[in-house]
Amino acid sequence: MQDRDALARARQGAILLVLGSSATFTVAAAVVKALGGEIPLAQLILFRNLFALPVLLLLLLREGGLKLLVPREPHWHAARIVCGLMGMIGAFVGYTHLPLATATVLGFTMPLFLTALSVVLLRERVGWRRWSAVAVGFLGVLLVARPWSGGAGLPLWPVLVLLVGSLAWALAMMSIRRLGERGEHGVTIVLWFAIGCSVLAGIATIPVWVDPTP
Repeated sequence: MQDRDALARARQGAILLVLGSSATFTVAAAVVKALGGEIPLAQLILFRNLFALPVLLLLLLREGGLKLLVPREPHWHAARIVCGLMGMIGAFVGYTHLPLATATVLGFTMPLFLTALSVVLLRERVGWRRWSAVAVGFLGVLLVARPWSGGAGLPLWPVLVLLVGSLAWALAMMSIRRLGERGEHGVTIVLWFAIGCSVLAGIATIPVWVDPTP
């Protein structure tokens, strides 16, 4: 009984955390949209990850100390960084060049890609009901993007970049799944992602740096 109660509390906490993270992602998307391309993409990604490092380092010290910095699966961390960075690029391009509501709807393709990839890469079983939902979801994406409408529709290149980014996010989620299965701590996963993205975005920012106004 106690185990069941503890599991129920853990699930409630997880739901609240997911809702909270969704709210913060919404704020971040609105800020990226408000900047309107005035700050280079690489610089946005640099600050997005750089400012997260102090908080993550505090969590690291609380959860187990510097020993958590030692990754168990470096190659999966590398896959997570590369795929996650591509996903972030796709999302930020969509937020900048598409209506925010449209970019959000197109971003919902990530779980659709994740469902399809889980069959190919994780050998999970997906029933016909879920495949039907995936098919309907992609039809919805076509209705939003309207590639057949020519100039009257959405600009094609940001739509394609966003969709590739959603696919990359799905691969990043699978990398996180693998890391979790191998016992990697959640703080370690997020911290190495922030470090990797800060380094790569920092290098890309050097030739395009813009001094931010107050």
